[in-house]
Amino acid sequence: MEPTLVDDLFEAMESHELIAYYQPQYNANTGILVSAEALVRWKDADGNIKMPSEFIPELEKTNAITFLDWFVAEEACKTIKELGDRAVPISVNFSQRHVNEKDFASRLERLLKRYEVDKSLFEVEITETAFLGEYENIVSWGKDIHEKGIKIAIDDFGSGSTSIKLLAEMPVSVLKIDKGLMQETSKTPEGKVAIESIFYLAHRLNLETVAEGVENSSQLKLMQSFDCQKIQGFLFAKPMPKEEFMLLCGSSKNVAVNYDVLTDGGQFGTIDLLLEAIYKKYPLIVYGNLSKNSYLIMKNNVDKFIPSTGSFDELTQAGIEMREGEEKVIFNNTFSRLALLKAYKEGKEMVQEVTVVTKKDGKKLKILTNDYFVKMPTSKDVIIIGFNDIIEEIS
Repeated sequence: MEPTLVDDLFEAMESHELIAYYQPQYNANTGILVSAEALVRWKDADGNIKMPSEFIPELEKTNAITFLDWFVAEEACKTIKELGDRAVPISVNFSQRHVNEKDFASRLERLLKRYEVDKSLFEVEITETAFLGEYENIVSWGKDIHEKGIKIAIDDFGSGSTSIKLLAEMPVSVLKIDKGLMQETSKTPEGKVAIESIFYLAHRLNLETVAEGVENSSQLKLMQSFDCQKIQGFLFAKPMPKEEFMLLCGSSKNVAVNYDVLTDGGQFGTIDLLLEAIYKKYPLIVYGNLSKNSYLIMKNNVDKFIPSTGSFDELTQAGIEMREGEEKVIFNNTFSRLALLKAYKEGKEMVQEVTVVTKKDGKKLKILTNDYFVKMPTSKDVIIIGFNDIIEEIS
């Protein structure tokens, strides 16, 4: 009987023909090497290199692929340990076949412990197409890994049809954007909008983003405009052997990204800058839905005893109780829900007043309150955003 590819694989492992390669990932804004993905190459006795596409698809037809995955995982652990203080997080792709592997998370935890690898330095990748399989098993598998304190990344995101429900239920930490989206979809205005929506989703879910297959500066600029955190691709570095990667980790040289947060940064980054400035200016920021009698406090450095959300009428009452004498009347006549609704019907765009707050420690603060009426395209509710600024401390 002729030897099969699987037989060749085990022989290759024993004869050290399988070699771990690493492709660096760089911070999209600073150009600093921040992480890497572990890959594999097959170098035969004649020195010829087989690319993964030449053997992985066949191995994935059987459980033999799991042996290869564990081999790469162990090599990554060895590299992390050898790097010591210079180590960066390394991700390893695991086949869908591991989903039904008994005690996968515990086995991975034991592997990390054996090589004294901090869990923050190892990441489990699973391709998006794997999620088309057994939903409940995949979610359970992911939760087991997450409970061990190990991050999970969805690889090639955008190549399949992952449901939003799965992203919400699976404890994913990282989305790796498929290079096909980068190289093809991004060529049209509609395609760019589609990619931007993926990044918007990732930001809303607090997921880290990695763009795969970045090959030129225009693609880099596009990813920067979407506030993508990490870049992986031939523009900066091709997959490299362990020795070369270790030298790179020991170098302080950054790649050139020429990033300007104002001209290159996307809406998420610039909105963050705006919010930071607003938060510095105003110690108390309140969102209020006058139609629904509700509020949400975005920032509160005035009185820690005020609940962060609740009834707007109760918030007004709390504000009244923080004032004395005539100040109570002024505040109620200006900022109660009924007073604000009246002002809105009169066509006012904002309501402003200065009142004096007496804190529980007796300290008095003169506060300027500006309530702005804002409209939401998806609702007819009357919404206000209130900015409260301390303009004077009265001794």
